[in-house]
Amino acid sequence: MFSGGLINVILAQFTLFLLIGGMAGTTDLNGLVAQLTNLRGIATGFGCQFLLLPLLGYLAVVIFQLDPVYGIMLLLTTTSPGGGFSGFWCSLCNADIALSIAMTTVSTFSSIVMLPANVALYVTVAYGIGNVPLDFAGIAISIAVVISAIATGVLAGTIYPDKRTLFNRIGSVGGMCNIFLALFAAVTGNNSPTAGDGSEPS
Repeated sequence: MFSGGLINVILAQFTLFLLIGGMAGTTDLNGLVAQLTNLRGIATGFGCQFLLLPLLGYLAVVIFQLDPVYGIMLLLTTTSPGGGFSGFWCSLCNADIALSIAMTTVSTFSSIVMLPANVALYVTVAYGIGNVPLDFAGIAISIAVVISAIATGVLAGTIYPDKRTLFNRIGSVGGMCNIFLALFAAVTGNNSPTAGDGSEPS
């Protein structure tokens, strides 16, 4: 018998897969490689996600003198940039989805090192707490989901270029479902992870 929390986690990861895989399906392998070599764009995204955002979170903790229970949660959020919805918003705003997918790929792999490093640094500096337990199993699952979704989507977009509009719609549906799951979790008090939780790392 599955518990409600486990079902929500499975649904969240499934809709995350649909979201990222669908958006990745709007590009192809050549487009992804071209954006991965866009060093200025990738470096800008990396700097914003792993350098600027954690620093801003730390400054907010210091300026507003947040209690540890709130400040540590803020630091965990700002040091865990989620890229799941970047492609979704790029699609809505007619931005560069291929660059978004490339950045999601880079940030997902980078988060393996940068997430625990930033958490250890800023939580220690802010509160003197040197050991913050992280759910590495959950992080690993999210990373696996994101990478498999990107690989599946890009492969589908390469093989079936005439289906990219369909893939985009699938990604949009996945994104909307993930939003509804997050709202449901907030209303019911079930804090199950969604695509915006940043272990994806997205």
